[in-house]
Amino acid sequence: MLTILFLACAQAADLETLIGRLGGDDPAQREKAVGELVALGPQVVPRMLTLHRSTDSSETRLRAESVLCRLPFPAYVRTRPDEPLQSKLRDVILEGMESHRQLPGCVREKQDRLSIDPKTLSVLRQGGSGHGQTLELDEIAPRKDGGLTIRRLAYAAPTPYRPKVKEESTWVEEVVLDAEEARSLVELLDAAVTLRQFCSKKQESGRAVWSSASFSLRFRVESAGKVLWRCSYTGYPGSSGENQYTHGVLVDQVLRAALARRTWEASKITADDRRRLLQWSAENFEREEWWVRERYLRMALTAGDESFLPFLRKAAKDLRGKEDPSEVRQQGSVKEALRRIAGTDE
Repeated sequence: MLTILFLACAQAADLETLIGRLGGDDPAQREKAVGELVALGPQVVPRMLTLHRSTDSSETRLRAESVLCRLPFPAYVRTRPDEPLQSKLRDVILEGMESHRQLPGCVREKQDRLSIDPKTLSVLRQGGSGHGQTLELDEIAPRKDGGLTIRRLAYAAPTPYRPKVKEESTWVEEVVLDAEEARSLVELLDAAVTLRQFCSKKQESGRAVWSSASFSLRFRVESAGKVLWRCSYTGYPGSSGENQYTHGVLVDQVLRAALARRTWEASKITADDRRRLLQWSAENFEREEWWVRERYLRMALTAGDESFLPFLRKAAKDLRGKEDPSEVRQQGSVKEALRRIAGTDE
């Protein structure tokens, strides 16, 4: 207990030392203090807000605001609607959205918008990286206490792009948002999903930008049993497909802001997790790109049970005789999964 108390006091002293440097004479030291405060994470937000509201020094207030804007979601949760700072934090989290509000066709008409009811909110999200050998399936669901649970089914395999991953695995982890955090997330999502599924911006003549960093982003936002918003894109970032995914990225950055710098709690895979994985994989398998289909099958191999057998047998039938390199890999994954689950290659 004494050790914990000592560490807490030391951390508080370090925090106050850094705060003292925010108003110092040396610009380099002021910037360094900002960076070190941000590195301490969301724990500094309450003290930064107190400083921002109370200091008489415009320089100190500016630096405190800089810290808060780099920890925007926890700061937004703790600000009031009548504070100009909350509006700034909102703009940081929704960065890029304002330009789309100005584009005809990007924003839904008011009569076409549906508000999110926090008590019935349901979000299903798929994200992943082709080069990164990753895929994640997130489910956001309300809690009885007014908060939200984000439960993630995640897959990763070894790749030069992720040297810390030593072996293939599928696992489950959770983050819980309290009632105030949930309220703030719903407010921000409500603003983001006023965008239509596709952006109306046209590719500039003669402009072509492309990257090989393939990614996947699928969203389905529901409330009171109605689909409020959806997005589905798997492909390469670039000007040719930008209008298909750019609004999805804007919605996704709200969730990323809410989850930034949080500690995920490891959890065991449950029957509900497997049901969600199986339903999502079967629903999207045929429409997805080759590398996502490969991930679905590897997740079935590493986390599936007998309930996956019909899905795997259908995949085996559909893949039979195909010779594309990815399809050959998919056939191998199906055989491995059937061998593990059913004890046969079939």
